[in-house]
Amino acid sequence: GESDEVEDEIEDEEDEAAPVQRRRRKFVYGKDKYKWCLETPETRGRRSDSLRLHLPAAEGNSLNASNPYESWNVLFTDEMLELILKWTNAEIERHNIDNNANNAEAATFAPLSINELKAFIGLLYYQGVNKNNHLNLTEMWSNEFGSNLYRTVMSEKRF
Repeated sequence: GESDEVEDEIEDEEDEAAPVQRRRRKFVYGKDKYKWCLETPETRGRRSDSLRLHLPAAEGNSLNASNPYESWNVLFTDEMLELILKWTNAEIERHNIDNNANNAEAATFAPLSINELKAFIGLLYYQGVNKNNHLNLTEMWSNEFGSNLYRTVMSEKRF
């Protein structure tokens, strides 16, 4: 058990509004020589900034969004999507030139449209929401494990 020895300790407290005060605090030592205070510490009037509650709220352009699609467009602006599309299509073109793509590959590696890009990003969201990140592509598009949504939006090869 704990030692019955109680030690008094004088503690100085500083407060901006009051002069320096001295008060006695009682302590008990455990058998492992850990020092336990017998009184709860006094609470101070100020709260740390890190303890203040900050609730999330819409700001800027997101205040004008009235549906999920408009909210998504705040995150992915048309300019951003056009830039992604430009460099994705440049990479597709480079791949086709480097690999002398035949007609069968040409359909798979055709330039991407803005709608296909949005569909691709949407499938990534869907995969995350449904926690399908453990599935490989074949399983995602399979009739047994996958969702009809994947097969409806685009082919596995196009994805």
